[in-house]
Amino acid sequence: MQVASQPHLSSDIRVTGADVRPLKYYEIPIAVKNIEDAFATDPIVSYVQGPLPTWRKLLHCVEIALQLVADIRVRGALTVHGGDAVASIQFPGPEDKLHKFLFAFWRRVNMGCATAEQNKRKKELGDKWMKAQKEAFGDRSEEMMHLYILATAPKKQGNGYGTALATSVTTKADSIGCVTALLSSNVLNTEFYQSCGFSTVVEFTLGENNPAWKKSPVIARLMVREPYSAWSSTRKSARTTSDM
Repeated sequence: MQVASQPHLSSDIRVTGADVRPLKYYEIPIAVKNIEDAFATDPIVSYVQGPLPTWRKLLHCVEIALQLVADIRVRGALTVHGGDAVASIQFPGPEDKLHKFLFAFWRRVNMGCATAEQNKRKKELGDKWMKAQKEAFGDRSEEMMHLYILATAPKKQGNGYGTALATSVTTKADSIGCVTALLSSNVLNTEFYQSCGFSTVVEFTLGENNPAWKKSPVIARLMVREPYSAWSSTRKSARTTSDM
């Protein structure tokens, strides 16, 4: 089986001693556990899934593992310290065929196992996310690098691992001159992403029209980071104009 050529992410970035390198298949179990732990109290995950029985948690772990398998295949999965922190990326261009097949299949499995309310909330998230991307990017989504997962094990947070992973991703985006996009599922993370060069382009809420949701609407932010060459040129142009 041939694998489509993809740009490789930087694997030699060091931030506060955090060595970033491609995730390996044997590291998937610990990576999945740490991703699950990192998102345990995530607002969007809490809204869409709610409390899960053990067997549904196992299914969700399988879903994450499948994503990482597909990502490793095209070198789109990065880690610090063998799964302590993980990033999952989709490169510019059409979605990998294996990735597309796996998730079309797994989407059907999930829909069959989920409750009607969970499927309703997943559809709400999917529809609003797609609308936000269309509003912000038009038809340019395939030209961008998408950061789908950025997670650090709770016990390892505060060591700069997330910054190291984000830096590796954006360094590659700069090298190929493309925009990096992500959906922030927790407003508490906005400041962190801003420190990495991202800014909010579209904000939407979940649950505001759902009578079954008794809490405040969940805020989601679509954020982007322009490649360094683009915004450095803008700064240079602004300085030149101001000097005239």
